[in-house]
Amino acid sequence: MRIGKVFVVGSGIAGLSLAAAMSPHAGEVIVVERDAEPEGPRRRPGVPHAALTHTLMEGGLRAFSELFGDFLGDLAEDGVVPLSMSADLAWWTYHGWAHRLDNAHRLLSCSRPLLEWRIRRIVAALPNVEFRYHTRVTGLLARGDARVHGVRTADGGELTGADLVVDATGRHARGVTWLKELGIGEPESTVVDIGSGHTSVRFHGPLALADPWRGIVLQSAPHTSRRGQVLPIENGEWLLTVVGCLGDRPPADFEGVREFSAGLADPVLGRVLEAVDPIEVAGFRPTGNRRFEFDALPVWPDGFVVVGDAACHFNPVYAQGMTVAAQTALSLRDMILRAGLGPGSGRALQARVTSAGEVAWLTATGVDQGLLAGDAHRPDLRGRYLQRVMNLGRVDAGAQAAALDLLTLCGSPSALFGPRVLRALPRRIPAIPRPRILKDDGDD
Repeated sequence: MRIGKVFVVGSGIAGLSLAAAMSPHAGEVIVVERDAEPEGPRRRPGVPHAALTHTLMEGGLRAFSELFGDFLGDLAEDGVVPLSMSADLAWWTYHGWAHRLDNAHRLLSCSRPLLEWRIRRIVAALPNVEFRYHTRVTGLLARGDARVHGVRTADGGELTGADLVVDATGRHARGVTWLKELGIGEPESTVVDIGSGHTSVRFHGPLALADPWRGIVLQSAPHTSRRGQVLPIENGEWLLTVVGCLGDRPPADFEGVREFSAGLADPVLGRVLEAVDPIEVAGFRPTGNRRFEFDALPVWPDGFVVVGDAACHFNPVYAQGMTVAAQTALSLRDMILRAGLGPGSGRALQARVTSAGEVAWLTATGVDQGLLAGDAHRPDLRGRYLQRVMNLGRVDAGAQAAALDLLTLCGSPSALFGPRVLRALPRRIPAIPRPRILKDDGDD
C-alpha cells in the first residue's frame, strides 16, 4: 500500500524513526520542528537530557539498522563502535560481579546530539522527506468525521492534506492538549515516579582500564539504590553517569559526584574521577515513568497517532526510550501497509503504540514500584524467578542471554522459561571475586 502525505510533528528520535519508516511508502513526508536546524551535533532546546549518557542496546541497534541503514558506519567515523555487553563491560549486578561470558548482545554509547545528528542527516537525504524548522504546531485540523487531516501553526498558517499526522513532540505531549481542543477529551495517565536524579561527567580519555574491559556498569546493591557507569563515547571522550532516587539524588557538581560515587556498590567510579579533568558536569531530573491511557478514550480520531515520549516515557536509567521509539515506528509501518488507514485505523494504530512498549513499561515500572513500596529486594514470585535467572546469568551464558533478551528488548520474555534456562536453574552459583578493572588495581 502507498499513502499520500504524512506530517510528523517533532524531529527527535521518535519523529525521525517515523519519517524513515514511512518514507518508502508515502508520497511525501513533512517533518515539522519548532527548533532551529542543528548545525552539526549540537544540543537542541527540546532535548533537556541531551548531556546524559545515551545507549542503544541490542533491540535498538537492530531497529535502527532497519530504519537508518549503515548508521553504524557513519558513527564509526566519530570513533563510536558497539561494545559487547557480556565481554567488554565489567558488570556489577544486584547479585554481585558477573563472569565475562560470550553473548551476542551489543551496546552502543555516544552523545545524544551526535546520534540524532547522524540519523537526521540520513533522513534528510531521503528524496521525499522535507524538514520545516522554526515551525511550532498549535493544534490539529479535523474534518466533520473527526478525521485529522492537518495541523495549525503558530504563525497562523495551516498544513493540510495529510493522510496521517504523527505527534512526536516528546515529553511535552502536545497531543494531549490538541485532542482536548477537538472535543475528544483528555486522557488519564499512569505515573510511577521514584524521584530519580542523574548527573553525568564528560571527560577526555584515555581511561586506564585493565584488559579486556572497555567500560564499567554498576547496578544497585542491596544496601543502596545508587548506580553508575562509565562508557566511551565519540572522539576519544568518556561519559560517567551516576543515578540516585527517593531523596538520594546525586549533586550536579564534580566534587559532589565524587563523594556520591563512594556510596556505589564498588568504589571504582570514584577512583576513575580522581584522575580526570572534567569537560562538563550536567544534571537531569527526569519525570519518571508516565503512560497516557489513550486507549481508554471513548473516541479516537483517524489519521492521528501519538508516539515516543509523547505517548509513554520511561525512567531513562533503563535505556529503553530510543529502542521503543524505533521499534514502534517499524510496527506502525507494518500495520499501515497491511491494514491501511481506513475508518477505525486511528484507534488500532494507537493501541499498537501501547503494545509495542508494553514489555519496556512492565520492566521499568515493576522495578520502580518495588522501590516505592520499599520492597524492591523482596519481590513477588515472578520477580524472584527473574532475579534467579539474572543471578544465574552471572555464570551461565544461556541464562544471561535470556535475561539480556528481555532487558535489551530483542526477544520474547518466554525465553526466560526456555529449556536451556530451566536446565541450569538448579546450578550452584559460586562466589565470583572482584575482577581487576583498572590497570593499577591489585590482582584480587
